Amino acid sequence: MKVTNLTQRLFFYWGKQLFFGALMLSIVFPAISQVPCNIVAEFTYNSPSYCQNASDPVPSHATGSNGTYTFSVVSGGPFLSLNASTGVIDLSASNPGTYNVTNSVNTMSNGPMVMVGVVDGPLTGGTPKAMELYVLENIPSLSAFSLSLYANGNTNPNTTYTFPNIAATAGTRIWIATEAPNFTAYFGFAPTFISSVTNHNGDDAYRLFQGATAIDQFGQVGIDGTGTFWDYLDGWAYRVNNTGPDGANFPQANWIFSGIDALDNTTTNAGAMNPWPIGSHQNMLATTVTCTRQVEIVAPPLADAGPNQIVCENEIVTLAAVGTGSWSGGAGFFSNPNSPSSTYTPNASEIGTTVVLTWTVPGMGGVCANAFDVMAITILNEADAEFSYPNSLLCPNGVTNLLPTHITGTDGRYTYGVINGGPFLDLNSATGEINIGTSNIGTYGITNGVSGCGSLVITGVVDGPITGGIPKAVEFYALTDIPDLSAYGF
Repeated sequence: MKVTNLTQRLFFYWGKQLFFGALMLSIVFPAISQVPCNIVAEFTYNSPSYCQNASDPVPSHATGSNGTYTFSVVSGGPFLSLNASTGVIDLSASNPGTYNVTNSVNTMSNGPMVMVGVVDGPLTGGTPKAMELYVLENIPSLSAFSLSLYANGNTNPNTTYTFPNIAATAGTRIWIATEAPNFTAYFGFAPTFISSVTNHNGDDAYRLFQGATAIDQFGQVGIDGTGTFWDYLDGWAYRVNNTGPDGANFPQANWIFSGIDALDNTTTNAGAMNPWPIGSHQNMLATTVTCTRQVEIVAPPLADAGPNQIVCENEIVTLAAVGTGSWSGGAGFFSNPNSPSSTYTPNASEIGTTVVLTWTVPGMGGVCANAFDVMAITILNEADAEFSYPNSLLCPNGVTNLLPTHITGTDGRYTYGVINGGPFLDLNSATGEINIGTSNIGTYGITNGVSGCGSLVITGVVDGPITGGIPKAVEFYALTDIPDLSAYGF
């Protein structure tokens, strides 16, 4: 049986039936529930599931506090944008998936970091000069800490070193030295950081700060350590296990001292009769407790209703949406409103208008809101070129101009052909008006060509911002194949 920490309950059932003649007695032992997450690390988010475009979730606490937040992938992912210090999740920067988020809090320590050793070496220049520190709690950024050297009995620091902006986990050991070559030669590995803060004389004091607060101290600040119990000239001092940090205090019982000159005439720490116990400090007072919550991030739906379309009246429109959703809008009829490729039959009232249809994609699991997209169908009237003139036989000295009339049609582009006589007919191509006085005697065939369904329509115009108001352009859209564009003009 698998038990997932903090998220499930485990129940054991132990039943026994006792028969006494005709009497049956059933004894059921109470369920044993799993221990909940540690109250010191306790946290919750206000929901187990979030949409990727929702507000970023922030943990809240009933009994716990922020420690260091980490995550592991349950499914999907692989990345969760999780603030290690606050537990805030940046949803938009995270991948959809299910994650376990764990808050780790270190307890029972007096502070997050402690000084555990100092050494004044026997090599050239009194090197290696170094300090060893031990991380008791997970630290999101070491830059909150600094180490100050108080030399020659000064009460103000001579030198201060601020740690870099990097994280450190509980149990990490840090060595700071004035240089790397002699440190490496003497101890067999390189120091973590290089700083002049450890340029001590073997009788100088130190304080470790978190912000402006002194959280640990070695030596007696304001006193020159020469000849004192903590004098470490050409020697060392090392913290007793499971002690510290001591704030701005220096308890003698919390340290071991080599005495002066303990490392004289040695070339390596391992070759010393009384070597510095480097890297040996243990601190079991600090323990890590955890609480884990599961969080699901759901991708928001995306809606694409497909391109706008221009069609003729009485034409059935084939739609082209993407994904799973449903159609709505319009006064016409959908063949299947739940199909992205449904057809739409316009209502008679929609002819000559633009109809807007909506494609709705539902959110997943009720976490994300529905997504919408729209597309427009422009439904054109069928082209009607009907026209007539009041008379078909005209005298040159009669009516000066002759205009066409319409019962159902509209003006398009008027052209003519000579049947006999002619050859010139003074015909206005836009209005169909004939100037009798300037036309030649003859018989003509007059044609009205109307742009409409099956023809060419104007879909856009532009008047540009460049010098001269350019570009100036008109966009046309051919509804069907046109064998000869010369039939059109504008």
